Amino acid sequence: MVVFDRDARALELLEAQGIATRRVDSADANALRLALQGFDALLNAMPYYLPVTVAMAAKAAGVNYFDLTEDVRATHAIRAIAADSSHAFMP
Repeated sequence: MVVFDRDARALELLEAQGIATRRVDSADANALRLALQGFDALLNAMPYYLPVTVAMAAKAAGVNYFDLTEDVRATHAIRAIAADSSHAFMP
């Protein structure tokens, strides 16, 4: 498990607890896609305005995608993104 975040201080707190981290700007779909290389799955617990960007990055990286969103529009958009994916997408 690796926690991605753009907040260096939040990552430092996690690292102090022995949790692996990687600094990534989650609003940058290309940076996120590159960071996801080599991973099997992504659990998205990011703010409500990022699920579609993150889901597109996960699809492009070829990883399974799970989302904690309760946003109905985001859920519909993620289902559309997942329509032709060969990986699991669970909005």
